[in-house]
Amino acid sequence: MISREPFSWKHFCLWVLLFASGLLTAYIIFLGAISVWVGLSNRQEDAFFMPILAGCLAIMVVLWIFFHLSRYLLGHMKEKGVLDR
Repeated sequence: MISREPFSWKHFCLWVLLFASGLLTAYIIFLGAISVWVGLSNRQEDAFFMPILAGCLAIMVVLWIFFHLSRYLLGHMKEKGVLDR
């Protein structure tokens, strides 16, 4: 007989949250890359480095937050809760 674990809403919700945060992270990285591209394509302007700086900073901050959030969520997926028996 094959033993199956019961459906866990906790794991499902955490996976959905992880997927949604990944999509939001990808969107912000896309906007940061556009900002860097705009800064590099306007090198003749006086403050061309500001979009480059803002884009790189946004990419670094959002990746840092995403990696820590994903470690936190994956750690909680391993725990057994009150509803998971």
